[in-house]
Amino acid sequence: MPFSTDHTALPPVLAPNIQTEIVAFREVLGSAEPDELKSYDLVWLLHLIGDVHQPLHVTTRITRAAPKGDAGGNSVKLFGDVSMNLHSHWDDVPGFDCNFCKDKTRCIDRAVVFSKQLKTPTKEVHKTDTAAWIQESFAASRTMVYRSPIYGGNGRYTIVPQSPYDLAAYKLAQKRIAVAGYRLADLLNHELK
Repeated sequence: MPFSTDHTALPPVLAPNIQTEIVAFREVLGSAEPDELKSYDLVWLLHLIGDVHQPLHVTTRITRAAPKGDAGGNSVKLFGDVSMNLHSHWDDVPGFDCNFCKDKTRCIDRAVVFSKQLKTPTKEVHKTDTAAWIQESFAASRTMVYRSPIYGGNGRYTIVPQSPYDLAAYKLAQKRIAVAGYRLADLLNHELK
């Protein structure tokens, strides 16, 4: 979903997109379609439901300098002790020390520690409307992702580790991952009865 910080005209939201595909894959799971198709759609659902809960997977910032958008933060350059672009930084927040590691034990250990820190969300986990999930991530991108130290352009910005921005990103990622996991479980329990 596009948004603008400088009143640049917004392009239309194209289909197919993550919302239309989650709905389509979900329908197949609950249908009489062959198991081969269901297994294919299940793999995509696992991936897309995780993606839709990461704010930069559902938005692009439109500006006069980038009228086609910033590709979900991919063209917003960073430097310092973080990822090379804003999108990668947000993808890395929950497990920044495990990217492409050869010894997956460290990554698994990190995931276990992270899961123990998650707090159980309440009624929001039972929202089944994919559009509502996207709106939550979209709102988070506008209020949490694109704020100081990230400004209006594609810059070269610094996100200082353990800074208020970095800590808020971790807290939001923690919540979004928990909600995504609960929603995925709820969806699977419903569609695969």
